[in-house]
Amino acid sequence: MSLIQIFIENEVKLHTLDIQITNYNCYDSYIDDILDLMLENPNFFHKIKNLKVCFINSSYNDHNNRISQIINLHQNLKKIILGYKSFPLYQSLLLSNDYNRTNTLNTIVFYHINFNGIINLNKVFEQLNGLESVHIIYCYSLCAGFIKQIIKLTKPFKVKSLYFGENFQIDEYIHLFLQKFGDYMENFGFRFG
Repeated sequence: MSLIQIFIENEVKLHTLDIQITNYNCYDSYIDDILDLMLENPNFFHKIKNLKVCFINSSYNDHNNRISQIINLHQNLKKIILGYKSFPLYQSLLLSNDYNRTNTLNTIVFYHINFNGIINLNKVFEQLNGLESVHIIYCYSLCAGFIKQIIKLTKPFKVKSLYFGENFQIDEYIHLFLQKFGDYMENFGFRFG
């Protein structure tokens, strides 16, 4: 019996649940068990205010589909962190017509996302009525195409964090980006090496 199963059976009210698994090959059965428990017991997981599920480098479509189902079932989702390869996976989820999520999701964190070839970002942002802030942390391909999409958005929100990786190039579009969002910036940084 897993610790999570014990929590569920005893109706423990967790404020925070943080699950991180970085090596799928070693923990594949644990991932399956955790995802099954989450889908079978949605009420337990909906009551958790800070739910963080992080499966780094997932290449299993079955896991990704179940994670999408879990996010779709979660009511009043306020914050989502999209990391590594996850943005294309969840882009369709964010584009869905779920009225509740479009009104409650107020924070999106992009972490190590490769924005190369992502063309529908404006549709995602325009649909999110409650969006207040965006955090861009060590993302790749912050090129003209990505920045143009962000600059053209009419929906009001603030880019509160912008961290650059070592391969970042400053160009005219970054200047336009900072002109639009610089007043709201709370966190800014570079990483070298």
